[in-house]
Amino acid sequence: MTRRLVPPIETKPPATSKPSGTPSVNSCERCGRPLALMSFEVCGQRFVLRPACECRLCEQVERERRARLEHLSRSLRRQGLEDGRYAGMRLDTWCGRDACAEAAMTRLRSYLTEVRRGTRNWLYLYGGYGLGKTHLGVAALKHLCLDRRWESLLLRWSQYCSRIQQSWHDPDAASESQLWGRAAESDLLVCDDIDKRGASEWALGKLFELIDHRYLRQLPTVLIANRSLEALPAFWNRNDPMRDLATAIVSRIVGQLAAAIEFAGPDRRFPPP
Repeated sequence: MTRRLVPPIETKPPATSKPSGTPSVNSCERCGRPLALMSFEVCGQRFVLRPACECRLCEQVERERRARLEHLSRSLRRQGLEDGRYAGMRLDTWCGRDACAEAAMTRLRSYLTEVRRGTRNWLYLYGGYGLGKTHLGVAALKHLCLDRRWESLLLRWSQYCSRIQQSWHDPDAASESQLWGRAAESDLLVCDDIDKRGASEWALGKLFELIDHRYLRQLPTVLIANRSLEALPAFWNRNDPMRDLATAIVSRIVGQLAAAIEFAGPDRRFPPP
């Protein structure tokens, strides 16, 4: 009779269950970093939680950062700020031709370093024609837009008022509420040429609404004008209602102002003699 050889049966030690809440160690399949697994039991069923590795979290943060920057860059391009003369309006292209220009850049850099939401965070740029006010205003917008990742808008005041009036008659144009909403709620607003021409009572009322809205919410705002704050009420003073509006506008600007920078000297658009 032939005997069949039966392989021995391997015996394993009885499994010992770890108490609930005891971490076991695993590693990330990407970077090899150890991960602490947390096991627990619910109604007799054991569950294991595997945390996301820090490398995955960093990748997600980086993807979100790049997507945000791309969105903001497209916003700048849609506004035309990467075309024509606007394209060259950056901090690194500012030419400090004289002491006044150098002082303006120094004060602007200080403002850019210190500006925060929810504080006194407005900037007022004023002075004569052709001195670089718009250059530094747009440069500040680009810097804060990409550095702080703030949704930013450049508004030329007279053009803005014209677009509102156009919306009353053109059904294809952006509505007044759309134009107002974007200007009022933008993280950063740069409003250029607020005193370029004598305002009507309607236009001054619109400016007051915008200033008041952003003042109450302490939203960072840069205002560009030819006249000093002290000279604005007299410039806008045509009647009693306009005088009251002008006083209220200047009062709110002063109440939220972080810095005022004056520009002086000859018009740079003219060639030197």
